[in-house]
Amino acid sequence: MWSHLAAEVQRLDADDSVRVIEIRGDGSDFSTGVDLVAAWADRQGVNPSELTTDAERAITHAQTPTVAVLRGQCVGGGAMIACACDFRLASSTSSIAVTPARFGVIYPSTSVRRLAHLCGPSVAKRLLIASEVFSAHDARAARLVDWVHSDDELDAAVEAFCAKLAELAPLSQAAAKEFIDGLGPAEETPLEATQRWERAAGSDPEQRARLLGFLQRKRG
Repeated sequence: MWSHLAAEVQRLDADDSVRVIEIRGDGSDFSTGVDLVAAWADRQGVNPSELTTDAERAITHAQTPTVAVLRGQCVGGGAMIACACDFRLASSTSSIAVTPARFGVIYPSTSVRRLAHLCGPSVAKRLLIASEVFSAHDARAARLVDWVHSDDELDAAVEAFCAKLAELAPLSQAAAKEFIDGLGPAEETPLEATQRWERAAGSDPEQRARLLGFLQRKRG
C-alpha cells in the first residue's frame, strides 16, 4: 500500500493540472498503522517502520501542496505520512499516536526529525518515547494538526481550503515549500536557490500573467 502511495503522489505531482494533492484514509480511519506481522513476513530483514519512508519522501518532495484529511485513528506510519504533508485538517473525533516504543521498532531518523521540527522536541518525545495518544484538540494545541472541525463540517472545510490553494500561484507555492523544508540542492547557496526560482518564474506564463495583473491593479 505504501509503495503505491509514493508512486501515486509522484504521478499527481507531475501532472500540471493537479493543484492540490489530498490524502485520506480508505474507510473510517486515516490509518491504523503498519501491519507488523505482515511487514516482517513480506520484507524480511527490513524495519517495518521504513515501509512508509518512500511515501513520506514523495510527499515532502512534491512541489504540489499536500493536504492530509484525518478521521478516526491516525497511528504509527500513517501519522508520519500525515506529518509529511504540508497541511493537516482533522475531525474532532480523530486521534494521533506514534508508538514505536510499544513494539520495539526504530523509526527512521528523517521521519523523527521531521516530527520534531513540526511539533517541537517535547511533543515528539511524548509521542515517540512515552507513546501518548493525542486527541484532535490536543494535537491542534501541539501543532500536530492545523485545524480541527466537527465530523459533519470537515469535508466542507477541506473542500474550501483546497479550493483556496488551487487559486494561488503554483510556482510560488513550490518555491516556498522548498525553502521552508530545506529541500533544494545541497551545493546551492540561498542566493542561488532564489535566483533559480526567479528564472523559473520569469519563463512561466501563468506566473508572468499573475504578476502583470497585480501590477496593473496597483497602477489602477
